[in-house]
Amino acid sequence: MLLARRGLDPAVRVATTLLEASELSFVPCSDIFLDALDAFRTQPRGALSFTDAAIVAVARRRSARVLTFDQGFRGVNGLAVLPE
Repeated sequence: MLLARRGLDPAVRVATTLLEASELSFVPCSDIFLDALDAFRTQPRGALSFTDAAIVAVARRRSARVLTFDQGFRGVNGLAVLPE
């Protein structure tokens, strides 16, 4: 929601602030969470939601292919989007 309303930079700043806050304890819900956060942070245009970034992280670990009509996945480094 923050990405859609404010953009990528504010969303990344909030995520970073939360992860670095001494008042909070980070409990990873998945071994892929930090990879998903990295994909979210480093995306070129801010077209991917955090959920989409998680899909990118899983695809990079497995086949590096995503079958989708969502144009936001196009142009992601190291990812083949099908159909072409």
